[in-house]
Amino acid sequence: MSLDKNKMYIIPTPGHMGLADLQLWFGLIMVFSGFFVYRMGPSFRRSIFGKPMIAMGFVLTLIPLENLSASENLLHSEMMLNFPWIVLAYIGMMISLFGAPVYWKRNLNANIIGLLIISISWIIYFYSVFSININHILNSLSNSLGMFFALISIAYLIKIVESKTPKVQQSEPLTKNEKKFITSILKRNMGGK
Repeated sequence: MSLDKNKMYIIPTPGHMGLADLQLWFGLIMVFSGFFVYRMGPSFRRSIFGKPMIAMGFVLTLIPLENLSASENLLHSEMMLNFPWIVLAYIGMMISLFGAPVYWKRNLNANIIGLLIISISWIIYFYSVFSININHILNSLSNSLGMFFALISIAYLIKIVESKTPKVQQSEPLTKNEKKFITSILKRNMGGK
């Protein structure tokens, strides 16, 4: 038996896990595993499997084969309620990151579009959460303000620490002996001649 704190009723938990429940949890594991495999970077050939693993995990998680048990059904319904604003926020963040300044060049249109999409996702989120009652609204607003101030203070502390860190001097170029030594190690480990 497990207790749902929001509904305050007892959810019966079966002694074994059904196929649909296994599919849901396996899909979530696939999403996270795909993310980590994708983050390996281009130097590892396994990174090409990251995006298909994430897509397959989403399909397994969001489209169950049969009826879920009570606790997994509650998890699935909460995920489906939050899915629209999470997807919009992710798309907006990716577009904003695409427009971020790289080597002092920036794409202002992409930044504005990304921030608009993120704002729409926040509106959808607040609309879904704040349709409950005034106590939930005040509680959520105070939590959001607390998180906002915590993030601002962390960013400020990082700025202070980075400004106080001394700059590292440029290292000397490799000597001929060091170049020969590194070349021999690379040839030996990579099978070169």
